[in-house]
Amino acid sequence: MTSVQGGCLCGDVRVTAHGALDDPNQFTPTYQLWTKRREHWLPEMDNLISYDEDRTGD
Repeated sequence: MTSVQGGCLCGDVRVTAHGALDDPNQFTPTYQLWTKRREHWLPEMDNLISYDEDRTGD
């Protein structure tokens, strides 16, 4: 894991702090993790690949 300003790089996963991007449309998510712990008030994103927990070797 490499720390960078506003987040970290973890393999092919990029973690950023909310509001860290000047152009919020620059990156489009392709999957979501830990969906089994989704807060009830967060909307489901049916167009993304979902993993109940961590992503396992693809």
